[in-house]
Amino acid sequence: ESRLLRTARDDEERVIPPGVTMNFAGHFRDSKETAKWLKAWAKKGESEAIVAAKLGVSSVPQALKSQHENWQALVNYAKWQKKYFAQLGTGYQNFKRTQNEVARWAVEGRTDEWVARVLGMSNLSKDRYKFHRNYKAFEMFQKQKKEFADLLQKHAARRNLQHEHYSRAPIS
Repeated sequence: ESRLLRTARDDEERVIPPGVTMNFAGHFRDSKETAKWLKAWAKKGESEAIVAAKLGVSSVPQALKSQHENWQALVNYAKWQKKYFAQLGTGYQNFKRTQNEVARWAVEGRTDEWVARVLGMSNLSKDRYKFHRNYKAFEMFQKQKKEFADLLQKHAARRNLQHEHYSRAPIS
């Protein structure tokens, strides 16, 4: 048995079969299977850059990215990623719900250790936090905590100035 190799350049136009929404790992995926993959990656906390690389979109020049066969899947992934911003409480939370929750923790004076435990990060060393799927929520908490502390400090300074002003006023 002999094998024949192509000697002529193949310019045949290959059409993606109808119903296919993603080509991943050498297989065409329908919308249901695509959603399953995107949801799994979002729940795992994969960055958009990592998913773009998995889908082969990152290696395409910027001007041609929107024409790539997996471009729409990547756009959909960005939407899934917002839906699955952090895992806490009753399950996965979107950005807004996570923001409200961490703001409440900051106002309540919760510690970093307490928040790390709630986010499922307490068994990790601090240098491994950034690899956890809830790291963005943890960072958000630290930012909210700092902003709240700054606000309290400004308010206390303003109260002290007002108190000094009234205590120096002559009694008539």
